[in-house]
Formats: sequence, structure tokens, C-alpha cells
Amino acid sequence: MREIGAITLYFENDRPDPRTRNDFTSSEYKTLFDNYMGQKQTYIAQCSKGLSAQDAANNDITTFFNETIQTGYDRLVQFTAAVIEALEEGYSVSFDISGFASPLSNSDYNMHLSSRRIESVLNYMKQAQGGKLAPYINGSKPGLTISKNPSGEVSHSEISNSNSVTVYGLQAAKDRRIEITNVKVW
Repeated sequence: MREIGAITLYFENDRPDPRTRNDFTSSEYKTLFDNYMGQKQTYIAQCSKGLSAQDAANNDITTFFNETIQTGYDRLVQFTAAVIEALEEGYSVSFDISGFASPLSNSDYNMHLSSRRIESVLNYMKQAQGGKLAPYINGSKPGLTISKNPSGEVSHSEISNSNSVTVYGLQAAKDRRIEITNVKVW
């Protein structure tokens, strides 16, 4: 599990459950990931406005989708399997899961959105491998401790009136994320 390291997962703008203030969601990350990857060409087109065809094909948002987003999901799959294995072998596991949003909405809304993003990842983990982690996440089996930190928005992004920047821009896309860190096994 230590070889996997910190995991960063990315989200489409205002997902899951757009325009709500709920802290919980029934959405799970795999579905959100698939939908986001299905929007790749839209993001590339929006970020490539004014670029030559060659530059558009090689732009940073293309790399972000092809490498960063996909790698995050792949690492989540590996991490989930490793957590299941460790728990089944009698080890205890703990980790922190933090949620972030781009500053497009107000701070209160972004806190709720960050909470929903955390829950979508936990929902994915609950259903993985036939639901083996669900009793640990729900607390009916001991051994797993998860510290949730819905941080809200990341403050360094610039707010713009252009959708190509605030919704489709690379920095905004990087801001909309979950981080799994501080993994401990004992």
C-alpha cells in the first residue's frame, strides 16, 4: 500500500449532484470518472480555442486527461484492493480523504460539494470487490479509520467570466479533486 502513495482523483465541474447543498450522494466515483472521461473532447476543444491543430493535440488538458485523471483512477483501484487485503489479513488501516473545489461557487456551497465528492469515492470503495469494504466503512467491522476533510475551494485559481477558463481550464480542473493521504497500516 505504501508503494501506491497519495492518490488524487478529479471531478467534472459541479459533480456529483449539481446545484445541491447535500453532503451525501448515492453517486460512486467510477461512474463519475467514466462520465468525466467521456467529456474529454469537450474539454480539449474548449481549452484549444485559438490554438493550431498540432498545439491543440498536445495541449496540457490532453495530458491531464490521458495521464493524470486516468492514473488517479487506476491508483484508486489498486489502493482499494490493498486496503481489502490488509483488513482481511487482520491489519488495521487508516487514511485521510480531503475534498476540494474550484472557487466558481461560494465557500458554503463548495464545502457541501467537497463532502459529496468524498462520499462518491467512499461509495466506490463500498461496492468494490462485491462490497468487501462496506462493513468496514459503515463501522460494523473494526479495523478501518477514515478521516474526512471537506476543504471547500482551492483559493489560488483565478475567477473568470469565461467558461473555457472557469469550467474547462486546466487549473480549475486540477482544483476539483479528492486526495487520499496519510495512509497507515498496523
